[in-house]
Amino acid sequence: MERITIGRAPECTVVVDPSFVTVSNEHADIELQDGQLTFTDHSSNGTTINGQRIHGQTVAIGKGDVIRLANSYELTWAVILSHFPQLQRRTEAFDAGQVFPPQGSRPTDFKVEVGTTGTGRETERATNGAPTRGVLNEKTQAEIEEDLEKFHLGAFLSTWVWALCNRTYWPLVIIPISLVPYLGLVASAFLCTYLGINGYRIGWKKQSDRDFARFLRSQRKWVFIGIILFLAFLAAQVASMYYIFS
Repeated sequence: MERITIGRAPECTVVVDPSFVTVSNEHADIELQDGQLTFTDHSSNGTTINGQRIHGQTVAIGKGDVIRLANSYELTWAVILSHFPQLQRRTEAFDAGQVFPPQGSRPTDFKVEVGTTGTGRETERATNGAPTRGVLNEKTQAEIEEDLEKFHLGAFLSTWVWALCNRTYWPLVIIPISLVPYLGLVASAFLCTYLGINGYRIGWKKQSDRDFARFLRSQRKWVFIGIILFLAFLAAQVASMYYIFS
């Protein structure tokens, strides 16, 4: 079994910047046993994992879970994996809603077993009967993070159409603004650039199926959709200019 500690105290394995005053000196620890990571909170202000608060509990965690100490300091997987290099082989993505022990259960009651389905994918279930599920991605978390940083040409070209189909609705506000002279041009340029830079990360956060390879395949289709929409837009502009000046 391997174990690391996290907190503001200098003797911790992962030392949090002292400016995060709500993080405890010895906030939590993470243990690796039989290939499974568990997170134990020892803090005063608790920890949120995938938006769910835990306090004084031990829970199973998987790569990709969002861990925020005292809801202020995000503990990244790049930091965690640097202390558990043996986990760099493949990425285990849990169903975020199922990694916590049920109400009233003891932390020691909650364990995750790995099995194999008929499709060849490995899945997990809790030994106390609570269902869980997950997918083992072929890419490591570091490789996933690298892909998420890439420029998303499909989101850049198709903008609010891509956003709507990926359950991101705030870009729809740009549509009426785009009708305003000059301001609309600036707003549209901002939206294109923002979605191009952040498209992969936004789409992955909205993805309910945690199979990263499938996610990439679906997003690559948007490159072709974006090119088609862009060419259609140019054709409409040329046609309108021809109509005006003819």
